[in-house]
Amino acid sequence: MTTHTNQHRTNKSLTTLKHITLITTLLLCCNCIIAQQGAYSFQGSRSAGLASISSTLNSVNAVFNNFSNALLSKEKFGAIIGSQRRFSLSELSTAQMGAFKKIGSNNAFGVSLNTYGFTEYREHKLSLSYARRILENLSLSVNFDYNQLIISENGEKAFFTYGIGLSGKVNDKIGYAAYIFNFENSDIATQTESNAYIQLGFYNIVSKKIKLHAELEKYIKELPNLKLGIEYSPISLLDVRLGFNTLPGTMAFGFSVDINSKISLDADVQYNNLLGTSPSIGLKYLAQ
Repeated sequence: MTTHTNQHRTNKSLTTLKHITLITTLLLCCNCIIAQQGAYSFQGSRSAGLASISSTLNSVNAVFNNFSNALLSKEKFGAIIGSQRRFSLSELSTAQMGAFKKIGSNNAFGVSLNTYGFTEYREHKLSLSYARRILENLSLSVNFDYNQLIISENGEKAFFTYGIGLSGKVNDKIGYAAYIFNFENSDIATQTESNAYIQLGFYNIVSKKIKLHAELEKYIKELPNLKLGIEYSPISLLDVRLGFNTLPGTMAFGFSVDINSKISLDADVQYNNLLGTSPSIGLKYLAQ
Protein backbone atom coordinates (compact mmCIF):
# COMPACT_ATOMS: atom_id res chain seq x y z
CA MET A 1 0.00 0.00 0.00
CA THR A 2 2.83 2.38 0.95
CA THR A 3 4.76 1.51 -2.21
CA HIS A 4 1.67 2.17 -4.33
CA THR A 5 1.14 5.57 -2.62
CA ASN A 6 4.78 6.59 -3.11
CA GLN A 7 4.64 5.56 -6.75
CA HIS A 8 1.44 7.59 -7.23
CA ARG A 9 3.11 10.65 -5.69
CA THR A 10 6.17 10.19 -7.87
CA ASN A 11 4.06 9.94 -11.02
CA LYS A 12 2.11 13.03 -10.00
CA SER A 13 5.32 14.97 -9.38
CA LEU A 14 6.72 13.90 -12.76
CA THR A 15 3.50 14.95 -14.49
CA THR A 16 3.62 18.34 -12.77
CA LEU A 17 7.29 18.78 -13.71
CA LYS A 18 6.57 17.92 -17.34
CA HIS A 19 3.67 20.37 -17.33
CA ILE A 20 5.82 23.19 -15.96
CA THR A 21 8.62 22.38 -18.42
CA LEU A 22 6.18 22.44 -21.35
CA ILE A 23 4.68 25.79 -20.35
CA THR A 24 8.11 27.32 -19.72
CA THR A 25 9.28 26.13 -23.14
CA LEU A 26 6.20 27.64 -24.77
CA LEU A 27 6.83 30.93 -23.01
CA LEU A 28 10.37 31.03 -24.34
CA CYS A 29 9.18 30.12 -27.83
CA CYS A 30 6.44 32.74 -27.69
CA ASN A 31 8.86 35.47 -26.69
CA CYS A 32 11.19 34.49 -29.49
CA ILE A 33 8.52 34.20 -32.17
CA ILE A 34 6.57 37.32 -31.21
CA ALA A 35 9.86 39.22 -30.84
CA GLN A 36 9.28 40.43 -27.31
CA GLN A 37 11.44 40.45 -24.24
CA GLY A 38 10.23 41.10 -20.73
CA ALA A 39 6.63 42.06 -20.06
CA TYR A 40 4.13 40.51 -22.45
CA SER A 41 1.80 43.07 -23.97
CA PHE A 42 -1.87 42.49 -24.86
CA GLN A 43 -3.48 45.75 -25.95
CA GLY A 44 -7.15 44.83 -25.96
CA SER A 45 -9.45 42.63 -28.00
CA ARG A 46 -10.03 45.18 -30.77
CA SER A 47 -6.28 45.46 -31.26
CA ALA A 48 -6.03 41.65 -31.40
CA GLY A 49 -8.63 41.54 -34.19
CA LEU A 50 -6.48 43.96 -36.19
CA ALA A 51 -3.34 41.79 -35.84
CA SER A 52 -2.11 43.89 -32.86
CA ILE A 53 -2.46 47.32 -34.48
CA SER A 54 -2.75 49.68 -31.51
CA SER A 55 -1.12 53.08 -32.07
CA THR A 56 -4.17 54.56 -33.85
CA LEU A 57 -6.96 53.09 -31.70
CA ASN A 58 -9.00 55.77 -29.93
CA SER A 59 -11.43 56.11 -27.03
CA VAL A 60 -11.00 53.62 -24.17
CA ASN A 61 -8.92 51.31 -26.38
CA ALA A 62 -6.12 53.88 -26.07
CA VAL A 63 -5.52 53.18 -22.36
CA PHE A 64 -3.42 50.10 -23.25
CA ASN A 65 -1.05 51.84 -25.67
CA ASN A 66 -1.02 55.30 -27.29
CA PHE A 67 -3.17 57.29 -24.87
CA SER A 68 -2.99 60.49 -26.92
CA ASN A 69 -5.82 59.07 -29.07
CA ALA A 70 -8.24 59.37 -26.16
CA LEU A 71 -8.52 63.11 -26.72
CA LEU A 72 -9.40 62.69 -30.39
CA SER A 73 -12.54 60.69 -29.60
CA LYS A 74 -15.95 62.10 -28.69
CA GLU A 75 -16.40 60.06 -25.49
CA LYS A 76 -15.68 61.77 -22.15
CA PHE A 77 -15.44 58.60 -20.06
CA GLY A 78 -14.81 54.95 -20.80
CA ALA A 79 -14.08 51.67 -19.02
CA ILE A 80 -12.98 48.33 -20.41
CA ILE A 81 -12.30 44.78 -19.23
CA GLY A 82 -10.86 41.99 -21.35
CA SER A 83 -9.00 38.73 -21.55
CA GLN A 84 -6.93 36.73 -24.01
CA ARG A 85 -5.98 33.05 -23.92
CA ARG A 86 -2.70 32.92 -25.79
CA PHE A 87 -2.47 29.92 -28.11
CA SER A 88 -5.59 28.57 -26.31
CA LEU A 89 -3.58 27.73 -23.16
CA SER A 90 -5.05 28.76 -19.82
CA GLU A 91 -1.52 29.12 -18.43
CA LEU A 92 -0.81 31.86 -21.00
CA SER A 93 -3.90 33.95 -20.24
CA THR A 94 -4.05 37.71 -19.88
CA ALA A 95 -6.66 39.61 -17.87
CA GLN A 96 -6.90 43.38 -18.07
CA MET A 97 -8.99 46.39 -17.14
CA GLY A 98 -8.73 50.08 -17.81
CA ALA A 99 -10.55 53.40 -17.74
CA PHE A 100 -10.11 56.99 -18.86
CA LYS A 101 -11.68 60.34 -18.06
CA LYS A 102 -11.50 63.62 -19.97
CA ILE A 103 -11.01 66.79 -17.95
CA GLY A 104 -12.40 69.56 -20.08
CA SER A 105 -11.60 69.29 -23.77
CA ASN A 106 -7.79 69.39 -23.58
CA ASN A 107 -6.81 66.91 -20.86
CA ALA A 108 -7.40 63.24 -20.13
CA PHE A 109 -6.25 60.75 -17.50
CA GLY A 110 -6.15 56.98 -17.81
CA VAL A 111 -5.32 53.91 -15.75
CA SER A 112 -4.94 50.26 -16.70
CA LEU A 113 -4.03 46.99 -15.02
CA ASN A 114 -2.76 43.84 -16.76
CA THR A 115 -1.87 40.41 -15.43
CA TYR A 116 -0.41 37.56 -17.48
CA GLY A 117 0.88 34.03 -16.91
CA PHE A 118 0.37 31.23 -14.40
CA THR A 119 1.52 30.20 -10.93
CA GLU A 120 5.18 29.56 -11.78
CA TYR A 121 5.54 32.58 -14.08
CA ARG A 122 3.45 35.74 -13.81
CA GLU A 123 3.64 39.36 -14.95
CA HIS A 124 1.70 42.33 -13.54
CA LYS A 125 1.56 45.84 -14.98
CA LEU A 126 -0.06 48.98 -13.57
CA SER A 127 -0.08 51.96 -15.93
CA LEU A 128 -0.99 55.62 -15.35
CA SER A 129 -1.48 57.85 -18.41
CA TYR A 130 -1.95 61.54 -19.17
CA ALA A 131 -2.84 63.18 -22.51
CA ARG A 132 -2.84 66.83 -23.52
CA ARG A 133 -4.28 68.45 -26.63
CA ILE A 134 -1.74 70.97 -27.97
CA LEU A 135 -3.56 71.84 -31.22
CA GLU A 136 -7.11 71.24 -32.40
CA ASN A 137 -6.12 68.02 -34.19
CA LEU A 138 -2.90 67.11 -32.38
CA SER A 139 -2.42 65.48 -28.97
CA LEU A 140 0.51 64.20 -26.92
CA SER A 141 0.57 61.65 -24.11
CA VAL A 142 2.84 60.00 -21.60
CA ASN A 143 2.38 56.83 -19.55
CA PHE A 144 4.35 55.44 -16.62
CA ASP A 145 4.17 51.74 -15.76
CA TYR A 146 5.01 49.74 -12.66
CA ASN A 147 5.86 46.16 -13.67
CA GLN A 148 6.28 43.07 -11.52
CA LEU A 149 7.80 39.84 -12.81
CA ILE A 150 7.32 36.74 -10.63
CA ILE A 151 9.17 33.48 -11.32
CA SER A 152 8.60 30.83 -8.65
CA GLU A 153 12.18 29.58 -8.61
CA ASN A 154 13.84 33.00 -8.91
CA GLY A 155 11.62 35.28 -6.84
CA GLU A 156 10.25 38.69 -7.84
CA LYS A 157 11.60 41.61 -9.82
CA ALA A 158 10.00 45.06 -10.08
CA PHE A 159 10.89 47.62 -12.75
CA PHE A 160 9.48 50.75 -14.40
CA THR A 161 8.72 51.46 -18.05
CA TYR A 162 7.27 54.44 -19.89
CA GLY A 163 5.69 55.43 -23.18
CA ILE A 164 5.33 58.65 -25.20
CA GLY A 165 2.55 59.03 -27.75
CA LEU A 166 1.42 61.43 -30.45
CA SER A 167 -1.72 61.39 -32.56
CA GLY A 168 -3.27 63.77 -35.04
CA LYS A 169 -5.63 64.23 -37.96
CA VAL A 170 -4.84 65.46 -41.44
CA ASN A 171 -8.57 65.88 -42.02
CA ASP A 172 -11.79 64.19 -40.94
CA LYS A 173 -10.87 60.98 -42.80
CA ILE A 174 -7.09 60.58 -42.44
CA GLY A 175 -5.16 60.34 -39.19
CA TYR A 176 -1.67 59.39 -37.97
CA ALA A 177 0.02 58.34 -34.76
CA ALA A 178 3.44 57.60 -33.28
CA TYR A 179 4.29 55.79 -30.07
CA ILE A 180 7.62 55.13 -28.38
CA PHE A 181 7.73 52.61 -25.57
CA ASN A 182 10.63 52.34 -23.13
CA PHE A 183 13.21 53.55 -25.63
CA GLU A 184 16.01 52.90 -23.13
CA ASN A 185 15.50 49.28 -22.09
CA SER A 186 14.98 48.53 -18.40
CA ASP A 187 17.07 45.72 -16.94
CA ILE A 188 14.93 42.88 -15.58
CA ALA A 189 17.69 40.42 -14.86
CA THR A 190 21.23 39.73 -15.95
CA GLN A 191 21.40 39.84 -19.77
CA THR A 192 17.62 40.43 -19.95
CA GLU A 193 15.86 43.65 -20.88
CA SER A 194 12.25 44.79 -21.02
CA ASN A 195 10.73 45.26 -24.44
CA ALA A 196 11.34 48.55 -26.26
CA TYR A 197 9.77 49.57 -29.54
CA ILE A 198 8.50 52.38 -31.75
CA GLN A 199 5.25 52.40 -33.73
CA LEU A 200 4.10 54.57 -36.64
CA GLY A 201 0.44 54.27 -37.58
CA PHE A 202 -2.03 55.63 -40.11
CA TYR A 203 -5.74 55.22 -40.74
CA ASN A 204 -8.12 56.19 -43.52
CA ILE A 205 -11.89 56.37 -43.12
CA VAL A 206 -12.84 55.38 -46.65
CA SER A 207 -16.58 55.63 -46.03
CA LYS A 208 -19.12 55.38 -43.21
CA LYS A 209 -18.74 51.60 -43.40
CA ILE A 210 -15.00 51.06 -44.05
CA LYS A 211 -11.90 52.10 -42.11
CA LEU A 212 -8.36 51.08 -43.10
CA HIS A 213 -5.41 50.79 -40.69
CA ALA A 214 -1.66 50.44 -41.21
CA GLU A 215 1.13 50.31 -38.65
CA LEU A 216 4.88 49.81 -38.79
CA GLU A 217 6.43 48.54 -35.56
CA LYS A 218 10.12 48.17 -34.77
CA TYR A 219 11.50 46.42 -31.70
CA ILE A 220 15.12 47.03 -30.81
CA LYS A 221 17.32 44.37 -32.41
CA GLU A 222 14.36 42.89 -34.32
CA LEU A 223 13.07 43.13 -37.87
CA PRO A 224 10.30 45.65 -38.64
CA ASN A 225 6.75 44.36 -38.34
CA LEU A 226 4.17 45.62 -40.86
CA LYS A 227 0.54 45.38 -39.75
CA LEU A 228 -2.50 45.92 -41.94
CA GLY A 229 -6.15 45.95 -40.88
CA ILE A 230 -9.64 46.77 -42.09
CA GLU A 231 -12.85 47.43 -40.19
CA TYR A 232 -16.24 47.08 -41.88
CA SER A 233 -19.60 48.07 -40.45
CA PRO A 234 -22.40 46.33 -42.36
CA ILE A 235 -25.00 47.70 -39.92
CA SER A 236 -24.85 50.39 -37.23
CA LEU A 237 -24.69 47.86 -34.35
CA LEU A 238 -21.92 45.67 -35.78
CA ASP A 239 -18.26 46.11 -36.77
CA VAL A 240 -16.25 43.31 -38.40
CA ARG A 241 -12.45 43.45 -38.67
CA LEU A 242 -9.57 41.60 -40.32
CA GLY A 243 -5.84 41.99 -39.78
CA PHE A 244 -2.45 40.63 -40.78
CA ASN A 245 1.10 41.23 -39.60
CA THR A 246 4.40 40.13 -41.13
CA LEU A 247 6.21 39.21 -37.90
CA PRO A 248 5.56 36.40 -37.19
CA GLY A 249 2.89 36.23 -39.92
CA THR A 250 -0.33 36.37 -37.90
CA MET A 251 -3.86 36.44 -39.27
CA ALA A 252 -6.63 37.99 -37.18
CA PHE A 253 -10.40 38.28 -37.23
CA GLY A 254 -12.96 39.81 -34.89
CA PHE A 255 -16.12 41.77 -34.40
CA SER A 256 -17.78 44.30 -32.08
CA VAL A 257 -21.49 44.37 -31.33
CA ASP A 258 -23.36 47.11 -29.48
CA ILE A 259 -25.42 45.73 -26.60
CA ASN A 260 -26.97 49.16 -26.04
CA SER A 261 -26.01 52.80 -26.59
CA LYS A 262 -23.19 52.65 -24.02
CA ILE A 263 -22.03 49.02 -23.79
CA SER A 264 -20.38 46.95 -26.52
CA LEU A 265 -18.80 43.50 -26.76
CA ASP A 266 -15.57 42.63 -28.61
CA ALA A 267 -14.65 39.08 -29.67
CA ASP A 268 -11.49 38.38 -31.65
CA VAL A 269 -9.03 35.64 -32.53
CA GLN A 270 -5.47 35.58 -33.84
CA TYR A 271 -3.97 32.64 -35.74
CA ASN A 272 -0.29 31.74 -35.79
CA ASN A 273 0.60 28.88 -38.14
CA LEU A 274 3.14 27.47 -35.67
CA LEU A 275 1.37 27.81 -32.33
CA GLY A 276 -2.33 28.02 -33.18
CA THR A 277 -5.13 30.37 -32.14
CA SER A 278 -5.33 33.08 -29.46
CA PRO A 279 -8.94 34.01 -28.69
CA SER A 280 -9.80 37.21 -26.82
CA ILE A 281 -12.88 39.00 -25.54
CA GLY A 282 -13.62 42.47 -24.18
CA LEU A 283 -16.47 44.51 -22.75
CA LYS A 284 -16.56 48.31 -23.05
CA TYR A 285 -18.61 51.07 -21.46
CA LEU A 286 -18.56 54.53 -23.05
CA ALA A 287 -20.26 57.77 -22.03
CA GLN A 288 -20.33 61.06 -23.93
